[in-house]
Amino acid sequence: MKNQQKIEVNYMIPAACMVFSIIVAGGYFEYASAVLAIVGVAFTVYCIFKERAVSYVRDYNTIVLFIFTIMYLVTAMWAVDSGMAVMGFVKFLPVIFFYGIMCRIEKDSEKLIGILPVIGVLIVFFSAIMMQFESLKGYVSVAGRMSGSFQYPNTFALFLLICLIVALYSNDSLRHKAVYILGLAIGIICTGSRTVWIITFGTLLILALCNRKYRKLSCCIVIIGIVAIAIVLIFAGNSWFAMRLKSISLSSSTFLGRLLYAKDAMKLILKHPFGLGYYGYYFMEQEIQTGVYSVVNVHNELLQMALDIGIIPAVLFEGMILRSVFLKKQLSRNRVILSIIAIHSLFDYDFQFIGMLFVMLLFLDYGKQQTFRVSSLTYSTAIIFAIVSISLAGICGISNLLYVRGAYEKAYAYGKMNTMAQIRQMESESELEKSVSIANSILKRNKHVPATYSTLAKKYYSDGNIQNYIIYELKAIKLQPYEINEYIDYVNSLAKAGTEYIDNNDVESAKICLDRMKEVPDILSEVEKQTSDIAWKIKDKPDLTMPDEYDELIKSMEEALNEKK
Repeated sequence: MKNQQKIEVNYMIPAACMVFSIIVAGGYFEYASAVLAIVGVAFTVYCIFKERAVSYVRDYNTIVLFIFTIMYLVTAMWAVDSGMAVMGFVKFLPVIFFYGIMCRIEKDSEKLIGILPVIGVLIVFFSAIMMQFESLKGYVSVAGRMSGSFQYPNTFALFLLICLIVALYSNDSLRHKAVYILGLAIGIICTGSRTVWIITFGTLLILALCNRKYRKLSCCIVIIGIVAIAIVLIFAGNSWFAMRLKSISLSSSTFLGRLLYAKDAMKLILKHPFGLGYYGYYFMEQEIQTGVYSVVNVHNELLQMALDIGIIPAVLFEGMILRSVFLKKQLSRNRVILSIIAIHSLFDYDFQFIGMLFVMLLFLDYGKQQTFRVSSLTYSTAIIFAIVSISLAGICGISNLLYVRGAYEKAYAYGKMNTMAQIRQMESESELEKSVSIANSILKRNKHVPATYSTLAKKYYSDGNIQNYIIYELKAIKLQPYEINEYIDYVNSLAKAGTEYIDNNDVESAKICLDRMKEVPDILSEVEKQTSDIAWKIKDKPDLTMPDEYDELIKSMEEALNEKK
């Protein structure tokens, strides 16, 4: 009876963690990770005291996952923003503990895998209902595309595809399989994820050709899919689904955009092979980009990990997935699912969702569990680690929750490492003096935020210190070279200041303003030279042309100066 209770507890903890990570925005936000980290740490320490032993698995996965997790903390020493690096550590801390817990119930892991299709179908069902109500559809859809609990259509589509493959390989009756597959297929279609559509079709086609056991069912799904697509294209050629199908192309703006992200990211990786820390790429993105885009993640997990924690951990992590794919003893189903995850992760940021990481860990190959008896020193270490980890997770989690809810000032007050909250607080502050104080605080640990320099520039301008205004505004422009409005504000401010100088007979100062205004086309010309060819082929093309009013401002200031001479 005691063993049975032990098994049930060991099963229920990872089951609850997995379900929680999936339904709470896919575990994307740090507050969800904080809850999972607290549960993982507490349960691990509980097991140590309960069993008076430490259970662990000494295998390749454990080593890689430990390196992966700890590097988010280590990079804080050289990160672009050390505070956000700590937030990143808390975000990914649950991963190593979930794997450790899963290793304890390796034989029962199939139970967790078995509930995935049920979870997927239920999310699709409730999402479809919620999308019918204007007040609710924003929680489960993005631009008309079903995003489910993940709130991001592409990763949600990948999750549904994994559920579909699990259902296909399951031992359920044909009737149950049909219900699962139909519901999940509808969900995949409603996500509008073209990449997952292609991967789904390709996977089912390969299974139909190569796997005798699932050949008939896979063939049926493929044939039904082809017929359905043909009907839609013929009779509903202008529908949303048909338009998404027709836009599948290697020359599409979305695909080219991802190539541009990757191209720019590679330069950063080569300059910073040991990583930039969590959110480091986001802070440096604008100053290194060669086109117009604004993304938090680079839409390629191999590159994203290299940007966050360095090249070596990124390669080890991808190697961990591929190793499980090619192990001889690996199940065919697991090979297929891990291959799908590996492929899709090269086109999106799936592993930023803890729920997706948890799902991936279910299909890895587990090593043999080992135990050793603990000493009083081990107990003390476990308690100290638990207190520190839970406290850190609690602080970061509450700060992030307040940030997500829009309480930026409280978010930063609670967690001083939350730079994003401080930036939003600065941007929403109505009093210039308070904004300047916040900007100076941000600059002490992060010198890659354009808004801080813009704020300081405004302060110098209001004080009549045009020389310092020019210095700081040019820094802001350098950090966001494609923000044309920044150039326009800069020129307009110089024109206004120059006019005042002329009225006060300060010709030299007015001439400085005029000369700086004339430099703007040269700055834009340099930006244009550095712009990638791809940037002109995507939807958001660079705007590097000053308005016609610019020439008129120059001309009027020159005439006014000539009159003074």
